[in-house]
Amino acid sequence: MTVVWQELRGELHDRLGEGVETLWSLLSAAQTGVMALALMLPLDDGAGLDDAATNVMAALDELELVRPELTFDSFTADLGPVDVEDIGGYQAGIVGLLQAAGEHVAQLARNGLAGLETSAVLALATGASVIGSAQRLVVGRVA
Repeated sequence: MTVVWQELRGELHDRLGEGVETLWSLLSAAQTGVMALALMLPLDDGAGLDDAATNVMAALDELELVRPELTFDSFTADLGPVDVEDIGGYQAGIVGLLQAAGEHVAQLARNGLAGLETSAVLALATGASVIGSAQRLVVGRVA
């Protein structure tokens, strides 16, 4: 699974570059993965993953408030179906996508917040916070 998410991350970067489109696509793929994983696990194990999915959705919502066209113009990708024999690998793929999204937020910030509107800066700040929270929830919920 590690190869899959790393290839997906590279493909998104190559196709979309350094902008918010890549961030949106990373988060969308992570959210799809979190929901797929939650549906495959026993109720007790997957229950907390809904919080992770909610956090990722909050980050997507923030981006979409600033750039509504993202839902129509961005590249949608996912990790594919959950392999019940490799739940840990699927979890690692989700964590990798969330980590890549967090790094992408940091890169966007380093590339210059000065040219961004206040709403975009706030969306990135909110995104960074909820991405980290979602990552911790995914890591803590699956053994």
